[in-house]
Amino acid sequence: MASQLDTYINKQVSIITTDGKFYTGTLKGFDQATNLFLSSSTLTLYNPLREDIQTDSIIIRGDTLVLIGLQESFTLPDEGPPIPQII
Repeated sequence: MASQLDTYINKQVSIITTDGKFYTGTLKGFDQATNLFLSSSTLTLYNPLREDIQTDSIIIRGDTLVLIGLQESFTLPDEGPPIPQII
């Protein structure tokens, strides 16, 4: 996977994690465990309306990755289903 991620360095990417979070940002680097370092990133949550949380930079653990791709290939809806309450 590392050789494929090299082509994404310094490009806008979109990432979905196992906990259902959606991140976008500029991929600045990664390591051998596929931990990703994003700059100028945004976390998008739905509860039930779309909420964007801006961050300067973030590290996303490689073992939580479900999908990564160029941001231009993704579009997000303005609202989604409600997040279930876990008790």
